[in-house]
Amino acid sequence: MNPTKLTAQWLTILFATAFISATLSAQTVNRDRYIVLTITSDPDAESAFSLDPEDKRAYFYLTADTDNTPVEIVYGNICSTIMVHSRERDAVGTQYVYLPKTSTMTIYGNVNGLNCYAAGHEPFVDFGPLDFNGGVQGPVSNLNISHNQGLKTLDCTNNMISLLDVSWNTGLEELNCSHNGLTTLDVSRNTALKVLDCSSNALGTIDVSHNTALISLSCSENGLSQIDVSRNTALKSLDCCINQLTLLDVSRNTALTDLNCFANEFRSIDVSRNTALTRLICSGNKLTALDIRPHTALEELNCQQNKIIQLDLSQNTALKSLRCSENRLTTLDLSANQSLELLQCYGNQLTAAALDRIYCALPDRTAKEPGELFPAWTDDWDDAPDPDKPKVLAANGRNATRKNWKILYKSNGVTRSGLGIEITGFTGRYICGSGK
Repeated sequence: MNPTKLTAQWLTILFATAFISATLSAQTVNRDRYIVLTITSDPDAESAFSLDPEDKRAYFYLTADTDNTPVEIVYGNICSTIMVHSRERDAVGTQYVYLPKTSTMTIYGNVNGLNCYAAGHEPFVDFGPLDFNGGVQGPVSNLNISHNQGLKTLDCTNNMISLLDVSWNTGLEELNCSHNGLTTLDVSRNTALKVLDCSSNALGTIDVSHNTALISLSCSENGLSQIDVSRNTALKSLDCCINQLTLLDVSRNTALTDLNCFANEFRSIDVSRNTALTRLICSGNKLTALDIRPHTALEELNCQQNKIIQLDLSQNTALKSLRCSENRLTTLDLSANQSLELLQCYGNQLTAAALDRIYCALPDRTAKEPGELFPAWTDDWDDAPDPDKPKVLAANGRNATRKNWKILYKSNGVTRSGLGIEITGFTGRYICGSGK
């Protein structure tokens, strides 16, 4: 290569390196803005934070106000500086790895997002969010964010935090502090909050009357006896399942598209003004009636484990998933529900003739993914005989299977990704449209 050309290339590299170094050195860490984490000195080898049980490394993610923001992380006598990107440049944020061998870690700099979420818990979503598998908590026991008033997002899910002060973080837009040990949470000054997940704590009460910008609220599994969302008119998603609620007024939440109030104490629920709903989970209550006729956009309905006598689905033409098991239904007209993909209707008072009508009304799924139909609970796998089994066998299930529907026994843990035992041995000879 020409020596002159080679020298020019090296000079270019040197100048570029010098420019980058000068740029980085010109940036200084803002030490007036910081976050302090208190962590266990030696987390359990099975800690949800620990991806490698041998070295017990813990991972968290940071985002900053601007790209290439210098952030200093100090724990014990170890100090390191990293460059953090903004959320706009990197949706995941900057990953940081540390070995938690000290009780305190301080993060200095213009950080606007912290995720110290302890992974490893996957929701069981058959009736809605019921439980989380695992039970292993992350190592964070305390989190002081009062000296970082520029924080916009915080996710500290599944740790051991019993007290969280967010009163200084008035710019906070997203807060997920679920699966901790909180008994109180004051979000009255967080008026910019759009997303709040405080589920699976021990709050007792939660006041969101000042959070009028809220779009998503999850307060499930807290033992709440009441919740007032009348001022949260922008709310699109509300999850208040597994509490002790007897009343829920959502008449002013007309923007709601997703409502989960599973496992409460409701005897009635009025969703007549929530016509934008696409998902409604109200299973595990004491409902005797449910009017969903105004909900033409509804795609998923779960009203299992209630006392519902009649269900009018004639206007729900977008319905894809229907779980209405363990009610008191004697008929179920599905003639208008030609988008249906999943049906669970076991544990009702449906006769073989009623099942025949259901099979004939099911949409034809030929050349599509098979539909899944669960008209009975189990294939005598337990001591209690299934009263639905004889009726299911007496109907003509072939009217459903010809349209690419699988007729299945429902068993624990079965979801759309894991089929139950297929039912065979139908003796019925009903012919659709013949009346016999």
